[in-house]
Amino acid sequence: MWHDWKENQSFIDTDGEFYIEVLYMINYAGILRGDYSFVQNTFNDPVNELITDPVQRANFEVIKFLAFNKIYNKTARYDEVEKLNRFMKSRYRQWEPVLNADLNRTTNLSLGIGSFVLEQYDEALYYIKRGITYFKEGVREEHEAVAQILLLLTSYCMDNPKLFDAQYRATYNYFYKRKKKQPFETALVQCLHRTFYIQDV
Repeated sequence: MWHDWKENQSFIDTDGEFYIEVLYMINYAGILRGDYSFVQNTFNDPVNELITDPVQRANFEVIKFLAFNKIYNKTARYDEVEKLNRFMKSRYRQWEPVLNADLNRTTNLSLGIGSFVLEQYDEALYYIKRGITYFKEGVREEHEAVAQILLLLTSYCMDNPKLFDAQYRATYNYFYKRKKKQPFETALVQCLHRTFYIQDV
């Protein structure tokens, strides 16, 4: 499908939103299949310079960031994660108003994950909390559950009892009220709570 667009490049500028949808699918399907080189080559192809509309350009850059951040984290290329996150942090605020809630949520969570693996815990908390603000009742509950666990894990790594206790209560209450419960989620929350207070012998 992408090759059809490449062969008919005049439509990329006039029908950019549909081209962006194709790239969005390549991001998810390509990474799910483990075809990282195809995903990277597609997003780095010079044909993408034909996306000139500012809104579509912002969407392209954010989807490219999401794809590459996943690839770099999965392949433990943390130097690339750091460069990529630095770039996105410098541009995200200007693009945020033109992105839909799903992209804003996912971008913030991805920045939070990138910050977490780089041990930039203050930044991780900031972006994960921002990502949570884009959730609506019943929408992408699996992402919100992951975000809650990431917040608890981040506060755990910060080794601040006051912060950890506050986040533990918030995360515990979230899962207590959640209708679709997964046993491992509660077990993980309890495990983090127990191990946080274990004293080194």
